[in-house]
Amino acid sequence: MSFWTDKKLLITGSEGLMGKPMSRMAAQKGAAIIPYDKALGADVLSVPQIYADFEHLSPDIVIHLAAVSGVNVSRETPQESFALNVMGTVNVLEASRRADVSAVVVAASNHIYGQQSKRPTREDAQFNQLDPYSASKTCADYVTRSYAHTYNLPTAVIRNTNCYGPNDPHGDHIIPGTIRTILSGNPPVIRGKGETKKAYLYVDDVAEAYLMVAEWLAKGGKKGEAFNVSTTNLSVITLVNQIMALMEDEIAVISPAQSPIIEGRPDDQADEDLDWTKIMEEVGWTPKHTLAQGLAKTIDGFRARRKVAT
Repeated sequence: MSFWTDKKLLITGSEGLMGKPMSRMAAQKGAAIIPYDKALGADVLSVPQIYADFEHLSPDIVIHLAAVSGVNVSRETPQESFALNVMGTVNVLEASRRADVSAVVVAASNHIYGQQSKRPTREDAQFNQLDPYSASKTCADYVTRSYAHTYNLPTAVIRNTNCYGPNDPHGDHIIPGTIRTILSGNPPVIRGKGETKKAYLYVDDVAEAYLMVAEWLAKGGKKGEAFNVSTTNLSVITLVNQIMALMEDEIAVISPAQSPIIEGRPDDQADEDLDWTKIMEEVGWTPKHTLAQGLAKTIDGFRARRKVAT
């Protein structure tokens, strides 16, 4: 029998990029999924609703993904971002405490680290990034660990690197944005210089990390821990070139020798080099997809939807 057999798993943001595959994967393990998403009428900012829902639904484990995701979107909507990313997290934690949940895993962010003088970046590094998205996720990170420290609630935070997949709705993110641009018959555009180095993980690998941390925590893992979830980093230009190589048929229609357009806009994005040794050693997680495998699945998903749409 699986650990997850008949466990009631409530996932906020269940209809999002990570929520859907996480729900599928957990259900395959035997969990009873409780989807909790604004698209389904569930609002983590409504205190009376979330308290009543958690009391009625009695989840065993909660994974909190609901958030305003993305640096650019958060810059444009700072009040909404701070409300959902901070107070939404507080409400989920308090509802979980009242419902005596056995494990709560919260999505923090890789963005909170910012520029680091020492690499690779461990979980105990200082948080240096101050854009609204990163600042709101820093608050969510501290609040989650505060509930473990103050109330003994079994919590953990995950600071995962950039997540992508076939149903990625974030058009301003580099992977879905590049794929959509090429499919529309245009050359890909890099807003910056293309030199920033970050890591990119296929969505199923990230979802598996959350499920494994939740199981580890429910089985008695140390409360209030933070885990980096990442892989080898690479430059934006290298990433875009890999996507172009995998979409050679579409690129050939645009122009056989087409290169991405590099706009060279200034930004405050720092290089990322996360150390994910801790989750490998304590939880046993490692990514299963190579970048090429994950990109191929993602591109196939976008191609399939485009064919249906046309």
